[in-house]
Amino acid sequence: MAGKLTKISKLARPRVEYDPSSPKVFDGTVNPEKNDPRMISGMTARVEIVTDQVKEVLQVPIEAVFNDDGKPVCYVRKPDGKPEKRDVKPGRSNDHFVEVDGLKEGEEVQLFVPTEGSTGSKK
Repeated sequence: MAGKLTKISKLARPRVEYDPSSPKVFDGTVNPEKNDPRMISGMTARVEIVTDQVKEVLQVPIEAVFNDDGKPVCYVRKPDGKPEKRDVKPGRSNDHFVEVDGLKEGEEVQLFVPTEGSTGSKK
């Protein structure tokens, strides 16, 4: 739906009011270019504004990057199935993925800190 952004707040607020660590959002007003009969008075919407598109980068789910004594790490599944802790350098991110340097395409990363005998991975 096409429209014009006519108002946007100057300060971000947490998406979830009672969780200050939740993603930050900016309240705004968009005036649609034409009327859509599916829209009714008082309706709200979630809008994502894409400010950049990144190509040819390696990204992983944000849940795959952990803090290990102040250093970002991922746990990579080795061919024998055992996890290997790997230092990574995070880059740009969104609500779901983060760009990383320090991994190779096709390596499987774990979405949790492994414990002895644990399994589970994500490509």
